[in-house]
Amino acid sequence: PGSADQVVPAVEATGGAADTVLPRLLAALDDASAPVTLVLDDYHLVTNDAVHAGLERLVELAPPHVTIVLCTRVDPPLRLGRLRARQELEEIRAADLRFDDTEAAELLGPLVELSPRQRADLVARTEGWAAGLVLAALSLRRTDDPAAFVERFGGSHDLVADYLLDEVLGALDDDE
Repeated sequence: PGSADQVVPAVEATGGAADTVLPRLLAALDDASAPVTLVLDDYHLVTNDAVHAGLERLVELAPPHVTIVLCTRVDPPLRLGRLRARQELEEIRAADLRFDDTEAAELLGPLVELSPRQRADLVARTEGWAAGLVLAALSLRRTDDPAAFVERFGGSHDLVADYLLDEVLGALDDDE
């Protein structure tokens, strides 16, 4: 709280020049009396090398009570090996986010009744993707033949396609 009051004027005055903004941001973070978590979402959309360099500098100079969370779909062009070697990096990868059969049973149980084999097939077809499992469960509620549905279910299913269109393709520029 209050950090923006120190940082935003520097951003507005300089257009975000790292040599001006970064010292202000570090000072604001250092002034914080409680632990701070700075979350940078959709970092894969950043294409400016100056931003990457500024983030790397921020990571190096951040006070110990600051945790930086970087959400991205691809590895950023940062010296991740260095952070791994220092044990200063925690990584959550796609495999860590996949639901296994037990987790899928807990997620799907209130939504739809499936045999263990059907559930295992659905987990395999969605690669454990939570949103895919939920979308499949919603569709399963409307079918009389769950076994046939699970056998056919995949990336071309209407709800999955709608979700992907909304969440993934909708976020792209018209030129992409």
